Amino acid sequence: MGVVRFILSICVVIFHSSTYLGIIGYSAVFCFYIMSGYTNSAVLDSKYQQNIRGYYINRILKIYPPYIVIMALTLLILGMSEDPTVLIPCALQKYSAFELLNEVLGGVLTTNGLLVFNGFPTIVPQAWTNSVEIFFYITAPIIVGLHKKKKKVFYGIVFGSTLFPLISFWVGADFPTYRYRCIFGSYFLFLIGSIIYFELCGRKYFKHPNMVKYAGIVIYIVSFAIFKELREMHIWASILLFVIIILACIQTTSTKIDAILGRLSGGVYISHFFCRAIIYYSSNKSESLKHIWGIGTPQYVCWMVFLSIFMSMIIYWIIERPIDKIRRIVYSSKKKEGAVRC
Repeated sequence: MGVVRFILSICVVIFHSSTYLGIIGYSAVFCFYIMSGYTNSAVLDSKYQQNIRGYYINRILKIYPPYIVIMALTLLILGMSEDPTVLIPCALQKYSAFELLNEVLGGVLTTNGLLVFNGFPTIVPQAWTNSVEIFFYITAPIIVGLHKKKKKVFYGIVFGSTLFPLISFWVGADFPTYRYRCIFGSYFLFLIGSIIYFELCGRKYFKHPNMVKYAGIVIYIVSFAIFKELREMHIWASILLFVIIILACIQTTSTKIDAILGRLSGGVYISHFFCRAIIYYSSNKSESLKHIWGIGTPQYVCWMVFLSIFMSMIIYWIIERPIDKIRRIVYSSKKKEGAVRC
């Protein structure tokens, strides 16, 4: 699934840089949730049944080191910029200690009505999804255990998780607030990933799965390039298409390209607002680069994609690879309990 994750991360970068792919960013985040539900259920079921602590350590080491480094670099660039409020709500010195701590934690300390466990960081804005992921990580061992021992309870939770988004849709509540950024509105997507792992793996659905996978990706992207308005039904229809793509993916054998692009996808996602800060800073310091700054322009989008991929490579080699060594120590110390790298 590495190629798919990488393509989705690039789609998010383009979504935050232009209107070329319409509202694809909303759908791409939901697709990430489904893949997270799938992969975490697989890992917990096969590797971490007796080592939940190791699972939590693994997830923390996976998410936070790259994020904290990117946040620090973003703060450095913003501090050197003439007017950082172009990129963030207020001057850096106006952030309180609590607000900065909340930024470090990805917004998990923010509670805004039903947006519990789902704040909105401003220095690295896309990190709000980390807090949603963390909520799932905390509950994932329970969810996996229930599926193995009390399947009816598991499906009761699945059904219950759909009630809030359905009711909020029925009463006309705002989509971005109540079904996108609210954990109660999007939690069921992680459970869809769990269901795919537990119930749909090991079967052959397509004669040519690779063809289905790549054709599905093309249709997925083109549909958002054509229909750019925020239509919620389009987003949910794209999720159904993505489930087909996932079913095709699990029929195929993972390749080296899958592995490489999968490793880079997280870095592309978490670094692209830092890349925006770099472009803004550079365009203000150099007349020859002034033309680059301009959200929505082709050159700006190209630079955003290029820099995001470049930064993801740096993040992997300088941050994630050394951290992987620490993760391996955690796994080896619990080898008898099945702790291996995922």
